[in-house]
Amino acid sequence: MTHRIALVTGCSRGVGAALSGELLRRGWRVHGISRSDAPAELLEEGLVHHPLDLGDLEAVHRRFDSSFASDLGLAAADQIALVNNAGILAMAPTQALDLMEMDAAFRVN
Repeated sequence: MTHRIALVTGCSRGVGAALSGELLRRGWRVHGISRSDAPAELLEEGLVHHPLDLGDLEAVHRRFDSSFASDLGLAAADQIALVNNAGILAMAPTQALDLMEMDAAFRVN
């Protein structure tokens, strides 16, 4: 049996939730990252949720330490997928954005 692991950012809604659900149904072990709670139905299907704000660089460095890959079981995986789906959408013309908003968008996107 193939051991497949996926890490999906932005797993709590929209495309990220849909992709997480599809990967779970296809037999992948899915680890999801999002700022907000993961949908209960995905958790029931087996999603392993890691609450994390990807815009908080200190929190990202703390979470993705040297033990994270072993926590996910990546060494035993036959296939590994990374879905970089998380994003921030600033709803204003660029010239109207302040530097904090632009910085957050660049860090996450």
